Amino acid sequence: NEVQYDPPQSGVDAAYEWIELYNCSGITIDLDGWHIEDNYDVDVFSSLLLDSGEYLVIAAGDDFYENFPEYTGAIVVVSDGKIGNGLGNSGDRLILTDPTGKTIDALSYGTDESIMSKSCIDVDEGHSLERQPYDTDTNTADDFLDNGTPSPGRATDLIIPTPTTIPTPTPTPTVTPTPSPTPTPTPTSTSTPIPESTPTLADEGDVLINEVQYDPSQEGIDKVFEWIELRNITELTLDLIGWRIQDNHKIDIIPSLSIESKGYAIIAATNEFYVNYPEYDGVIVCMSDGSIGNGLSNTGDCIILLDSANTTIDEISYGSDDTVMSPPCSDVYQGHSLERQIYGIDTNEASDFFDNENPSPGYGVEIQIPTPTPSPTPIPTSSPSPTPNPTPIPTITPTVTPVPTPTPTSANEGDIVINEIQYDSLQKGADTAYEWLELYNRADRTINLDGWMIADNYGSDTLPALLLPPNQYTVIAASENFYENFSEYSGLIAFLPDGSIGNGLGNNGDRLVLIDSTGRVIDALSYGSDEIIISPSCDDVAYGHSLERQLGGLDSNQASDFWDNDSPSPGYGVVFLTSTPSPTPSPMPTPVITPTPTVSAQSAVTPTPEKTAELISAPTPSPIHEPKHIPPTVISYAPLTESNQTTIIADSISQDVLTSGKQDLMWLHLGVPSVFVLLGMVLIVTLYYGRQYN
Repeated sequence: NEVQYDPPQSGVDAAYEWIELYNCSGITIDLDGWHIEDNYDVDVFSSLLLDSGEYLVIAAGDDFYENFPEYTGAIVVVSDGKIGNGLGNSGDRLILTDPTGKTIDALSYGTDESIMSKSCIDVDEGHSLERQPYDTDTNTADDFLDNGTPSPGRATDLIIPTPTTIPTPTPTPTVTPTPSPTPTPTPTSTSTPIPESTPTLADEGDVLINEVQYDPSQEGIDKVFEWIELRNITELTLDLIGWRIQDNHKIDIIPSLSIESKGYAIIAATNEFYVNYPEYDGVIVCMSDGSIGNGLSNTGDCIILLDSANTTIDEISYGSDDTVMSPPCSDVYQGHSLERQIYGIDTNEASDFFDNENPSPGYGVEIQIPTPTPSPTPIPTSSPSPTPNPTPIPTITPTVTPVPTPTPTSANEGDIVINEIQYDSLQKGADTAYEWLELYNRADRTINLDGWMIADNYGSDTLPALLLPPNQYTVIAASENFYENFSEYSGLIAFLPDGSIGNGLGNNGDRLVLIDSTGRVIDALSYGSDEIIISPSCDDVAYGHSLERQLGGLDSNQASDFWDNDSPSPGYGVVFLTSTPSPTPSPMPTPVITPTPTVSAQSAVTPTPEKTAELISAPTPSPIHEPKHIPPTVISYAPLTESNQTTIIADSISQDVLTSGKQDLMWLHLGVPSVFVLLGMVLIVTLYYGRQYN
């Protein structure tokens, strides 16, 4: 109803400012949770009842009484000593909103035309801007007049200037009665209602904290340069009236703003933001007190976004602060920002974010899905080729099948697993280009990987669109350098356009997260020094080795799922033969010695167990990719001590390599030539009888 924004005091006069509210309804109204805001800041009312037909003064401070010592009406003093961030003497706005964020009344004056296109007049120092008459509201500047004698707590009947009437000219010399002048009617101002900014009811995740720069490039106290980027991931424009941002010590009300569907907005501590980003021209609001919270810590803090109903919409923590995320997001370098791997993806995990050395306020990190590149035909080398298997083995055409109309297949956690990784290749030095991982589809249906992501601890990549049939494998390689180590690989493969998986897999520790097109984590692991996903993490393997699942596709989300494979096998899983207890075999006759260097258990003495060892294998691709070259392998094992148990070690095509539990056959299975066995026996007999006769 009345505003004194320019008190008679000279200089800084914010502490003397006040506004007057009037309840023109027929009921008592509880103002608990209501807000009053200017163009930069918001103040929240505590519980207060305003009766019908009553006035209430909202004063910046007790200094109000210096100008109005006899005032005895209802009054509320703002806790921080100013209304908004202090009302501008030449132009500003005032918006009154209820707890739901609905605008109840608003005005703008002087140079500010954000509420009224023709703003209220700018009044003289010491005057007030008052509504005339007090109970009339047309939402136009005509509702207000310059009151030279401010009247907090009561109405004032100001003299409204009346238009001067123009008398009808009187002819002469004939004297005739002069008719009363016809007054010119005062033009009626057309009421232009203020569009009400009603905050849309928001659910958790509708607006995301997409990027944060908490440690700007400036040295020393840098809180005035800090900023947060919000993103509206809904299909609606959202009005953030009465929303709050909180760190670990303080809550701030965000100046009112609207974010369009899929749009961004910057919450900056101050206009110093433009020192680092002079070309930014997007949506931005600045905090009234010059800081976000009490200033974001450079080593660890939390950020919580709350709507006008105090619902938590999004939250993160980083560095040493694990109050929101445990473990928290990694602490980034000075001048960098903490940004979502994929804009809008929210799993409420630290893995959603990465260290962005090139902060990007106003837009997200958009990773384009590259056009699938067919894998090249491996170039044979001049080195001697290993003897191929005599049986022709059909191969899977190594062409990534493009999806004409990508329709990502819905997937559940574990439908596709990260089956094998080679993060530390044979190459010395920078080996990022040689890294690869193997995915395996455990589901009973073909899954479209269009729009899926693979992420490590700092970067992420969108997978090229490809179809992965059930029980099949595909290799995701950093680059075509993969073929330098696996020249004969002919399976399904896709290459990453930037030549690295994430930002390059750490040789001592890292993580891998597989995310589908909806943002759901399908599989994840961590190894070496990184315990973010699995704790304890998978063992760090030697260079040139791979980290592979014990059984192809077996997934218990434990480090024990994986083993150190010294003969990496991209394109097919590991097949194991397990031992089962067997009855005591019948007495073994003398083994039959044959010249064949490799002897199977079945070609020698066959015990008569009630049950033989069972072959347990993981699902393998069809057709089976048998290894074309099997390097020497050292097998360490503990022999079984029970006389009725047998351990069989077999290769990937089920040929026996070693049998324990039959000591005479062990020599044969270790590949000891027959002649050496016979010579040894003769020598033992000779020595024995020689000692007897001597």
